[in-house]
Amino acid sequence: MDVEVSIDDGEWSRALDALLVRVEVATGDASMAAAELIKTYTQANLTERSHSSLTFSPSDWGESPAMVSGALAASIDTAESGPMSAIVGPTDLRYARIQELGGDMHGHPMMVFHKMFRGHLHEFRRVFVHLDERPYLAPATRFAVDSGEVRDIYVEYWAAAIEG
Repeated sequence: MDVEVSIDDGEWSRALDALLVRVEVATGDASMAAAELIKTYTQANLTERSHSSLTFSPSDWGESPAMVSGALAASIDTAESGPMSAIVGPTDLRYARIQELGGDMHGHPMMVFHKMFRGHLHEFRRVFVHLDERPYLAPATRFAVDSGEVRDIYVEYWAAAIEG
């Protein structure tokens, strides 16, 4: 006696395909939500302290830069970078990168720099200067990830996609 079994997996395959699409869409939505969270923390870092353009910055090297005009904080934005990813960062300020990462730059001849040397504050003018890093985006990203908030966003979006 021969037994023949036939399985129609079409419905199962369609259900899995639909689940895959929902998870992909949810991943893109979660990526944008996570980028918005990081944007919020970044802007908070950049507006925590302020000073006028004619005074010393109250932030130390290695800390987020203190706000002068608010332009850097206002330039932080998010964008979709692919179907399942997003980016967050400054949009158009030339000095945004050098503040985050540090580096060498050409300053204006009238720029005045101050540096402590052997216990004394020295004022000097240079056209070519080295700026130490003043990260603002990396600490905000680390905080959002380490706090578990980014993970929670993805879990929430994926759970909704699976239930959907």
